[in-house]
Formats: sequence, structure tokens, C-alpha cells
Amino acid sequence: MYTKAVLFICCLAVVTRLNQLDLGARLSKDQIPEGNTFECVATPSQTYPCVRLTIVGVRFVAGYDEKTRRIQYLSTQDRNFATKEGLHVGDWMRVREDELVAFEGWKIVGPKTESGWRIVVGYLGQQVRFSDGTTLDLSQVRHEAPRSGDVQILELEKGGV
Repeated sequence: MYTKAVLFICCLAVVTRLNQLDLGARLSKDQIPEGNTFECVATPSQTYPCVRLTIVGVRFVAGYDEKTRRIQYLSTQDRNFATKEGLHVGDWMRVREDELVAFEGWKIVGPKTESGWRIVVGYLGQQVRFSDGTTLDLSQVRHEAPRSGDVQILELEKGGV
């Protein structure tokens, strides 16, 4: 009985530690493939060496500092991941037009959640549409009040812009 209790507590500690994948967490040496050349773009002008990780069944891309192995950037397109607020990739989220920022040739992002995850709603020159079909032209300055609508979350990221 004692052995089962110790085993349960050890397993619980490992699962808890794995669930805490976040910015600043340190990757172990065995999480980084030898000679890793995979890089990811965290901002239009910032790249990091990256690894693909699956933590408790959820797939992430983690950009890290080569010297410290600390995570500087995280992203996921996995629908199984939920933010603390309960948002998933594929969900629709209500935003104002002026909360969306288009980085030409890269991504279109929306607001950050309270837990620090930024929603990504478009890529590489895509047009963003509200759920009612309204197409948004984010390249033009609008002089009237910003419209609101629901946008679909395509990715969740932390540590980028």
C-alpha cells in the first residue's frame, strides 16, 4: 500500500510539473534534439531555436534561449489545449476591430487573455472575417467607431508581440 501511495504522489508531481509549461520554464537537455536546427519566428524580427513538445497530450512549439534553455516563446494550434479562461483553438471570440493587428506577411493577432495568451486569427496576407461574413480591411485607418464581431482562434501564443 505504501509503495502505491509513493508511486501515485511521484506521478502526480510529474504531471503537475509537465502541465506548467510556460515562459521562463527550463527545458531539459533531452527535450532538445542534438544538433537542433528548427527555428520559429516569435515576432517579425525575432527568431528562436525551437522544439516541438507534447505535454500531457497537447502539442506545443517552444522557442528557447540556447544558453539557458529557458522558454521565450510558446505556441499551439492544438484544439486540446485550453487557456485558463477556457479558450481553445477553433473557438470564436468577440473582439473589436481595433483590437486586431496585422503584421504584413506574417500574422494577424488579437488581444491577450488575462493569462497572457495572445490569439492569432490570420496568417500571411489572409483576410480576417467576422463570423457574420464581414471582411475586415486592417490596412486602412477607420474614422468611424470600430465594429465588433466574432473571430476564430487559429493559434494561441505567448512571448511574441
